[in-house]
Amino acid sequence: MTLKGKPLKKFLFLLSILFLVSGVYAQKINLIGGMSFSRYHVEGLVYILPPFGPVWRYKPGFIQGIGIEFKIIKRLSLEADVLYFQKGSNYTLGPGSKLTYNLNTISFPLLVKFAFLPDSLPYILTGGEFSIILSHMVDGRDLMESTEKHDYGILLGVGYDFKIPRFSFFIEARYHIGLTDIEIRDFERKTRAFAIIIGIKI
Repeated sequence: MTLKGKPLKKFLFLLSILFLVSGVYAQKINLIGGMSFSRYHVEGLVYILPPFGPVWRYKPGFIQGIGIEFKIIKRLSLEADVLYFQKGSNYTLGPGSKLTYNLNTISFPLLVKFAFLPDSLPYILTGGEFSIILSHMVDGRDLMESTEKHDYGILLGVGYDFKIPRFSFFIEARYHIGLTDIEIRDFERKTRAFAIIIGIKI
């Protein structure tokens, strides 16, 4: 799925602001892309595994965007990202029956990264995430009238840098835990997502 219309303009505007800020203040600019695997955590339902009942399953999506990184001390850095982040969930009703929920967001993670050694390649990260929900659909049916416009959450992760002259590649695994009930009218529904990110620091 691609961005269109106002969501695209909003995303490009935010990216341009981040580029301007990064050019003046940031020590590193991170170009980010990757895959996400997300599902809904739903309260108030009894989970019975198919074929005897419904279950929420992970749905693949993708992530793309940019981040700026600031060194605080030798092993500690702060990163702010702007990402187009596909979330959602598969919902298996029984044998041969499945619904697909697509939740498209602009995500703003603010992360603290800690390296284990002064020039360490592996690191851990944690932080918070604020998301603007652009669209929410289930098999082509629009759900925005019954969906919150924003989501909040926390995330945890690990990463590894592959340093080469002038820039470096990195790979990260992030786990996103949504704290907002995004469903207005139905059962409490929160987002969960694993993200595998590959990027370049320049």
